Amino acid sequence: MAIPPNYKWLGILAKHVMSILIKSFLGSIKGFFGKTVPLKVEHIPTFRCNFKCSYCGLWNKKSKELSTKEIKVLMDKFSKAGTVSWNFTGGEPLLRRDIKELVEYAKFKGFYVTLNSNGILIKNNLDWIKKVDLIGISLDGTKEVHNKTRGQFDKVLESIKLLKEIKANVYICTVMNKLNLKNRGKGLKEILNLAKALNIKIAVLPIFEDKLNNIKDLKPTREEFEEGLEILKEFKKERNLLLISWSTLEYLEKGCLPFKCLAGKFFCTIYPDGKVSPCMFMPKVSSLKDLKCVGKVDCNSNGFHCQLCYLEYNNLFSLKPKALYTFIKNYY
Repeated sequence: MAIPPNYKWLGILAKHVMSILIKSFLGSIKGFFGKTVPLKVEHIPTFRCNFKCSYCGLWNKKSKELSTKEIKVLMDKFSKAGTVSWNFTGGEPLLRRDIKELVEYAKFKGFYVTLNSNGILIKNNLDWIKKVDLIGISLDGTKEVHNKTRGQFDKVLESIKLLKEIKANVYICTVMNKLNLKNRGKGLKEILNLAKALNIKIAVLPIFEDKLNNIKDLKPTREEFEEGLEILKEFKKERNLLLISWSTLEYLEKGCLPFKCLAGKFFCTIYPDGKVSPCMFMPKVSSLKDLKCVGKVDCNSNGFHCQLCYLEYNNLFSLKPKALYTFIKNYY
């Protein structure tokens, strides 16, 4: 008896998920015995961007970019090293003319492929974008807030709705900042309500700072940040839409105290020129072989230095049950 198409598709998906989870688990075990296994790769194929967000300086950074062939060679090397997840970020990755080909090759290598975008070019890529396992679209709040930090709210919202229409796995990515946290978190509540109205998952990142980012006017006070965390906790209890584990929320609530970071051991960043770094806050190194466990994160006591994604990776690859549960439930 033939398997109905829908069940056949579910079987393929289940097999893919199990393969990734098994590889991740085995990689984590190897890591705890001293081996470097870059399970998750943050790839910045370009610094170029069609936005000039108020708290980001990457768009102004110049760099040589690897060719399509060179990036594929990198994927081959990381695949052999044990990588299971590949995230295209930027800059704006959709500005790469070969991004479709790169996504298809990443899928061919068996990676769980994610992509972060500001949403403006989604409409031009609807014919293939569904191949991406998870698409994050930046939206910092409803119109008033988003147009101050990034711009073109209406176009971004249209892109999110288009992705929903083609049944792509899409989520909203919001940065907590002074604008959406003022007035007792009014802007944050509004974007969470929008996520509820659209029935779409949302990740909320604490704003972070480094030498490329100017967040002087957007950095919230610790009190505002803590109010934001309370709003997120209530939202997480109410709806299963928040892509943040309880482990990470608890960690942020404590003030982001230093911990043993797994950057360089289980996850890393690749820059447009092909150089690799444990994470984007640390110096670039020449090759995968130079990556090492970097010890303690150099984050400040207010918890704004380390990006949320890195906090989640640390909790996930430390095999914390709450983080594992959130990952499996939300991403698959």
